[in-house]
Order: sequence, then C-alpha cells, then structure tokens
Amino acid sequence: MKKTHTKLYVTLTSICAVLGGISLAALLVIQENGFTTQINSKLNVPTYKTVDNGGKKTDTTYYPSAYSDDAALASHEKEVCENLEAEGAVLLKNDNNTLPLAKTTKFSLFSTSSVDPVYGGTGSGQVNISDATTLRGGLNEAFAPKCTNSTLFKHYTNDLKQYRRINAATTGGKIDDYKINEAPWNEVITSEVEDSFSEYGDCALVVLARSGGEGNDLPRKECSDGTDGDYLRLSKNEIDMLKGLKAYKDKGTFKKIVVLLNGSNSLQLDFLDQAEYGIDACLWIGDPGTHGFGAVAKILSGDINPSGRLSDTFLKDNQSSPAAKNFGLHAYTNSSASGMSGEYTTSWVQYNQMGQTDKCNENYIVYQEGIYVGYKYYETRYEDYVMGTGNAGDYSYQKEVEYPFGYGLSYTTFSYHDLKVEEENDHYNVEVTVRNDGTKAGKHAVEVYVQTPYTDYDKKNGVEKASVQLASFAKTDTLAPNREERVKLTVNKRDIASYDANEAKTYILDAGDYLFTVAPNAHEAVNNFLAEKNYTTTSTADRMDKEGDKNMVKAINQSVFDSETCSTSEETGAQITNQFDHVDINKYEGTKNDEPITYLTRSDWKGTFPDGSYTMKITPKMWEDGLDYSKEGRKKIVQKMEDTYYADEKEKEVPATGVSGTYVAVMFHDKGYDEDCGWENLISQASLADMDTLTANGFHTTQAIASLGLPATLDENGPQGYTKSLMNGNSGMGYTSEDIMASTRNVDLLKDMGECIGEDVQRANQGSNGTKTGGLYGPAANIHRTPYDGRNFEYYSEDSLLTKRMLEPEVRAIQSKGIYVFTKHFALNDQESGRYGLGTWANEQSIREIYLRGFEGNALGGGSGVMSSFNRLGVVWAGADYGLMTEVLRNEWGMKGAAITDCSVFADFMDRAAGLLAGQNLWDGTSGASDLASFESTYQNDPVMVRRLQESTKRIVYSISHSHIMNGLSSDMSIVSITPWYMVTLQTMAIVFLVAAAVFFVFIFLDRFFFAKKEPETKTEEKK
Repeated sequence: MKKTHTKLYVTLTSICAVLGGISLAALLVIQENGFTTQINSKLNVPTYKTVDNGGKKTDTTYYPSAYSDDAALASHEKEVCENLEAEGAVLLKNDNNTLPLAKTTKFSLFSTSSVDPVYGGTGSGQVNISDATTLRGGLNEAFAPKCTNSTLFKHYTNDLKQYRRINAATTGGKIDDYKINEAPWNEVITSEVEDSFSEYGDCALVVLARSGGEGNDLPRKECSDGTDGDYLRLSKNEIDMLKGLKAYKDKGTFKKIVVLLNGSNSLQLDFLDQAEYGIDACLWIGDPGTHGFGAVAKILSGDINPSGRLSDTFLKDNQSSPAAKNFGLHAYTNSSASGMSGEYTTSWVQYNQMGQTDKCNENYIVYQEGIYVGYKYYETRYEDYVMGTGNAGDYSYQKEVEYPFGYGLSYTTFSYHDLKVEEENDHYNVEVTVRNDGTKAGKHAVEVYVQTPYTDYDKKNGVEKASVQLASFAKTDTLAPNREERVKLTVNKRDIASYDANEAKTYILDAGDYLFTVAPNAHEAVNNFLAEKNYTTTSTADRMDKEGDKNMVKAINQSVFDSETCSTSEETGAQITNQFDHVDINKYEGTKNDEPITYLTRSDWKGTFPDGSYTMKITPKMWEDGLDYSKEGRKKIVQKMEDTYYADEKEKEVPATGVSGTYVAVMFHDKGYDEDCGWENLISQASLADMDTLTANGFHTTQAIASLGLPATLDENGPQGYTKSLMNGNSGMGYTSEDIMASTRNVDLLKDMGECIGEDVQRANQGSNGTKTGGLYGPAANIHRTPYDGRNFEYYSEDSLLTKRMLEPEVRAIQSKGIYVFTKHFALNDQESGRYGLGTWANEQSIREIYLRGFEGNALGGGSGVMSSFNRLGVVWAGADYGLMTEVLRNEWGMKGAAITDCSVFADFMDRAAGLLAGQNLWDGTSGASDLASFESTYQNDPVMVRRLQESTKRIVYSISHSHIMNGLSSDMSIVSITPWYMVTLQTMAIVFLVAAAVFFVFIFLDRFFFAKKEPETKTEEKK
C-alpha cells in the first residue's frame, strides 16, 4: 500500500489558511479604519514618488533657509529662548533690594520641584528636556561653579524621589489624579542636610511649581493635598517648608528667602506677603522652555535686568472672579449626564481620551461674566466702588488682587513725561518720553490704557464697558541710567470699540471723552483716570487705594455716536454684524422655555454677579439644531444648512470632477487665492474620491493626490515651538510658555522666535519617504478665562488685544519660512473639562471682544489656517458653525487657507457634511474605505456638497502650494502614488498563503481519493 500524507496536508492547509486569513483581515482593518495615515508616518513609509518629466529647469527653492547648518540655528535658538525668558519673567516682589544677588552667593535649593521643575505643559506642548538648561546648571554658570548645595540637591534627587509633582496623565486619567506631593519638611531636614546650610546659607531658593496639560483642567476641589482641594493653593507640606525656612532665617542660618513661581497657572498668592513666611523676593518664571533657566539665573545675578509685565492678574483668591463661579462642567438637567433618567440621552457613547465615557452632547458652560474677564472685572468694579456707582457693594480690591495685569518690577526706575495723544482718522497717535531714573540699565514696556465712555445708550442697550483696557504697547531699547527714549504708539479705534449686539448690531464708538494714559499697570491706569475725574484718597474716604496722576491722562472728546467707522472689516471691508445670536441663551429661540440668563453688568454688580446656580435643560429645538447626532438627526441638520446658506446652488449642475489636465500644485506657489490663473482647472482635475480622501484623512498629515501633483505632508503640534512630534518627527527648540512670550511685550522677539520655529519645521521629518513637515498646530490664541484651564501654558493672556498683538508677528514669521500655521483652538475653547462637544453659551459682545479678537491676529499675520475646537457654540459644533467658519473667518477676516479640526479620531459629532457646509476643510482624523465610499455615494449628485469639496480642496492646496513643501518641485514634475510596502507585503502574504491553502486542500482530496490504495478485506481475497 502507498503511504499517504493526509495529516500533513491538513496541518499545512490549516496553517496557510490562518496566516492568509490574518493577512487579509489586517488588510481589511487597515483599509476600513483608515490606519494607513498613522502607519505611513510612524514607519516613514513612502506613499508617492516625484517623477521628473524632463522639462526646463528653474530655481525651485521657494523658501530658502537662512542657516548654513543646524549648529548655527541651534545656537541662535538657544539665545532666543533665553531672551524670551529674560524679557518675560516678572519680578513681583523685591523687598529691600534683595535682588540682584552677589556673584558670590551660595544657594540651597528647596522643594521637590527644584530638581524636577516645569519646562512646559503636557500634551501638545510637551518640551524635550534631554539637553535642557537646568536651574542648577544656570546658577552654576551665572554665579560660580558649585554655588548650589549638592548635599541638599542629592537628598531631593535620591532619598526623596518618591515625592514628585503628579499631574493627571496627558489626555488620560482623571482630574483628581493631580497631586502637589511636596516632601514633608521633617524628611527634608536631616543632620547632614542641616550641616550643609553653614556653607550654603546665603539664599534659600524655593521653587513652587504647578503644571497643566491637555485633557484636564486643574482641580479646584479635588486635589488630595491642596488646601481645600485647590491645586493652586499651597499644600500643607509647602506651608511647613516656608515656615521652616523662616525659622532658619530668624536664627541667621539663611540670609534671604527667594521664591520662583514656576508655571503658567498662577498660584493663589495670599501667602506671599505674610510675615510668617519671611519671603524677601519673588520672580514669576512661567514655563521656561528648554533654555529659559539660564536667563532666570542671570536675572538673579543681575546680568539681566527684568522687564516682564504680567499677562494676567495674579490673585489672592483665585476663585473670586465671576468666571470662576461657573467654570467647569454642567449637565443639562433633563439629560442622562445629569444623573437623572433624561428625556434626551445620547444614543452612542463617546470616548473622551480621559479613560472615561462622556455624553458629549449633554454638558454645557455659560459665560455669565460677559466681557468682565480678568482685570476688566477687578479694575472696573474697583473704580465703581471708589465712585460709589454700579451697586458695587463693600468691594475689597486688596483682598482679591495681589498683582494687577501689567505689573512688573525692575532693578531700576522709570518715569514718563510729555504724553501726547492726537486723533487721526481711524486711530490715535500716542507719544510719551520714557526716562531711566535709576542706576542700572534696563528695558521698559510702555503700555497705553484707555477708558471709553459708559453712557446711557450703553446701559439701555446692554453694552458693557470695562473701566480700563489695554490699547497699545511697545518695548524700549536698553536705556542706560539718565537716558530717555521717545516712544510712539498707535491705538486703533477698532481695538477699543465696543460691540453693540442689540441695537446697532456692530462695533460702536460712543460719544463722550476717551481717556488715555500711559501707566505701569492696569490698576495705576484706573487710579490715573480717577484722578482725572478729581477723585483722591481723601475725597473717597480711602476707598481709592493710591493717588493717581492726572498729568498722565489725555482726554479726546468724540462729539457724536459713531456706528460706522468700525462697522466694516479691516481685512476685507465686509460689513460686520451679528453672527452669534444662537449662542446667546437670551436670543436663541430654542431656549425660551428656560429662565433668561442674567449676564454680569457694571450697572448692578451685586445684583448680577454669578453664583453658579444657573441651570439649563435641553429643548426640542436644541436637540434638532445640533444635539441630535443620530443618522437621521445629522441628515436634517445638513439639509437645513443647504437650504439656509446655499439655496441658490441647489439647482445648479454638479461641477465636473476628474477632468483630464496638466496643471500641478507647484504652478500656484506664488498665485493669489482669488487670482484668475487656472485654479478652477487645477481643482477640476481631482476626482470625487481624491477630494474625499484628501479632506477626510488629515491626522497629522495631508494625503498625496496624484491628479493635482500634490505631495503628502506631515503636520505637527507646536504651541511652544516644534517641540515634540507624535508622528516620528524630530525635536526642535522648546520655547517658553505663551504667557511668558506675552509678558515680554516685545513683538520683535516673537518675530525672531517665529522665524526659528519655521526653520525647525523646514528641517523636520525628511526621512526615507521624502515626506516633509509642512504645517504647525499652533500657536494657540484662547483666553485665560480662569487660572485653572489646563492649557493656559498654550495661551498668551487673559487679554484679547495682547493676544492679538503677540500672535500676529509670530504667525507672519513662521509663514515667512514656508510653514502653514493652524492657529488653535477656534473658538471659545477655554477649558479642558468636557471639551468634547461641550456647549459653550455666551453673548455676542463677549465673543467678539474677548474670545475672537485674539484670533484676528492670525488673519493680520497672513495666517493660512486655523484649527477649530472640540466644543459647541450653543448647540452647534464650532467647525459646523457657519457664522464662525465662513462669515467671520472668511468673509470678515479673509483667511484663504485650510481650516483643520482638532483631533477627530474619537469625535463622531464633528460631522463631515455639516463641517464642509460651514467652511471646515480638513479633518484631523482618518476615514476607512467604507466611510469614504458611503460619503461619495451619498453626495456625488449633490451640487452643493461637491462644490464644498472642491472649495476645501482648493484651500488645502493653497496652503500647501504656498509652503516649503514645494521646494524642489517644478511644473515639469508629477506625483505618482505608491502602495506602501507593508500593504504590498500583506497583499502578497494573503495571496500566497490562501493559494497555498487551496493547493494543500487539493492534495488532501487527491491523497484520499486517488493516491491511497485500498487494503483487501481478507487473506483469501488477497490470494485471489
């Protein structure tokens, strides 16, 4: 009998079938879920190649580098980072001229943060600290080698390593994971440590650090070791440390106690002036970035004279502001998120990247404070209290504010002289002489503050006016002692105009006196205005805390009410009018079943101050307009948008797509968006599938589109510079936090930094696949509504004008290097709690004056993009809000490039169809094959949607074609798509293994029925 191999063939068939099935399944999963984008970037896989068709050669370096090598750039970047910290750090307290310290000073560094300081925030702003300048290293360089107490430093580093600041994990964990975790004082002080103080007792340098990050706000009640659960208050161990140091100081062990405030979320400073702590000096350093600690040390030594001015109000009570009263997350009372059995319940669960599920259409926040954010609240209520107006009550400014907006000390003194203000058309010209009256050279930030009239018209029509607002600023050159500089500044009327949402429905300039002053900070500006009105400390029975200087006030009278001068856009000339009535609870018809919201007004401070008790419920109209994200609900929203905004297009023919042509993207590298130069022909070459793929798959990349000659790109985070690539990128310089940038008041520094960031991005991600980084997710321009926002380190200030003026030169400089900028998070994304789909409600005046004005700096800087935010404006997701994304961003500000979403991978509510109709262009996510096919089949015959796809494609191509991605390309080159090697491998494996399985299966069949020899039944039969 012939031997068979059936068992072997069965085994081989099974193995091949399994391996083939796995390969096939992997292919399907990757294609279905759109994972190729992430895999290609992570593995540096080529997805296209450039083919030279042999035409005429020209110079194709459209954006050259200014540096011959990386070393020269790195050297300059270190200098820029130090300069930002040098001019941005703010000297808050300096009793008895404690600072600067003698060069012979010996330091003992205290707190666990002295060995583990904050360099930057977590998440998208993470700073690479592998080669960072440490605090200890900076001190040893600025003073003398071995000037720091190594015994104490090693004790904190090794023996107390279990004590380290704990932040909620980046986009993960929970808010109550935060922990200050300072080492207990009785464990810090050992006999060996105490003995070391005899040599290192000149200065006890204390680092008080707090860190914020993406995905979590800072706890106000949940911090396990913060006083009253507040992460921004001193912990018991920190209090014990400061008291312990004071005891040593009283015994003569330490001569001075100096505190460094390290972080962008300002500590509650009710402790700073308390005698029991004995603090002699305090310097706020924010997040110093990679090399900022070098500048911190030089400030302490006097090599640098500090000139920073606060970009926020620093408080004695961080929860005293009206914004703090309702900061956080609130559930609609009839939703399942409220804990009740709600009539409106999300039909799907949204993963919110924090390890929890989030019913992301069931939570809201109301900005009841209106325009009274930061100093605009504290200073305005103070003035009304002094004047006895506005039902200000028994208000105590001194109990709530430690240092006002704009505050900052120097090692010298400056004075102002000869203030002049002249009106000229749509602006005011301001001049002032600044003199250095002290003994040390230094720079000085000159700030112009304005008070606009608060009239009966305003009170009648609900127009609110802050008693003071920053109107312009500039930084002097370094002034030697007894030297002066004539500083000229411009105040644009549109920057101090008020938005009247109820009557004029545009920006207005009231009739009356406009008061101008140059002052060291917002509080002294208000006192100057009070002095101009003849108020004194005596006449107000000391309600006024300091005499003002009326000689530093100039009044310009406007004789008539003006609703014309500022009613049109500076960028486009378009008429400005209401776009956000649907975000104001009192105007949106869908909430009329609820009680009206009471916004804070200076006409009645006590009667309208928020108490956090306002509640809302979902109404049928709210559900229909944006909260119902079922398939049918989305369909209705899209249909309504087409009917409302594109009625004239619905009957037109579907535009041609996939047209044969010879245009390529690089031909348009120097063409205007509106220029009649062939744009329409180029875009028509893209098929519906091309456009669908391009707009839907923008997760840290853009796709190569062969029909457009468009190469792929990589895009990455960068609010503090191109610091950390999530997708296989290189690390460049990590600059200071944005609030330190703003505190420099030096726009030239921001320009210098922006150019360096652009250079870093040019050099990044040029690996084997040839894909370059073209875009930057940053800078960011949201507002410090309270100190508790987890991403305050990414945002410049509590003030919108300061944000606008600092953003503009940074954006312009980055883009000058051929990098397209996505300024984020557009808009009203001023907290991290519940950010996925959070309903943000506010009135139009505050939206315009506080939350959008800063983003306008992106448009003024020529910004080619924005990143929309996760939250809703009312019930409408920001990226699907036509008023925001088209009327303001495009029609008013004239932005030409692409608008990308925030990460849409886990955010199904960021609907593509609705977003495209609103003016959203690119999704920071991925779409699988079936999703793409479904979208195309649904809308292929819809002329409105096809035109929106073409418009979005054009905006994406415009951004990329005007970037350094075009370097090396010419019109004679074409883009050819390449199937990634791992896809080819999986395809080959699937084919080989499945074919092999089939072959072995045939062998099994043959083996059983043809090759096997049947044995005889008996010996007799065998004989026969």
